[in-house]
Amino acid sequence: MKKILSVLLTVFCIFSFSTCFIVNQASAEPPAIQEELPELPMDGQVDDDVLKEPIFTPENKKENKSNKVTVKIKSIFLRLVGGAALLVIVIFCGSFIWFANLQRSRNSRKKKQSVDSNIIDAVDNFARHRIK
Repeated sequence: MKKILSVLLTVFCIFSFSTCFIVNQASAEPPAIQEELPELPMDGQVDDDVLKEPIFTPENKKENKSNKVTVKIKSIFLRLVGGAALLVIVIFCGSFIWFANLQRSRNSRKKKQSVDSNIIDAVDNFARHRIK
């Protein structure tokens, strides 16, 4: 019984940790070839300053929100699927334990009845022998 419970606990831990900690995979991009920058005057008069315009536009923010929503939906879906799989495994193992206990109790009942019938047969045989 302890072995079965330890296996159930291990399966439960594996599924709960795998569904709770979802890690987004990130792959490295190949390094971009750096272009040589033209020499800029040092007096501060630069025509194409990068910081004059905002780097992030509102369109990029909308895409990020939609990406966040899809990631959250995928995360919820994976948790539901993992929870359903965990529930199926727990039900399967629980039914296995339940049937094993039923069989063991049936066997012990049969053993008790056979012992009782053996005693009754022995007493009956002794009584028959004494009567003769």
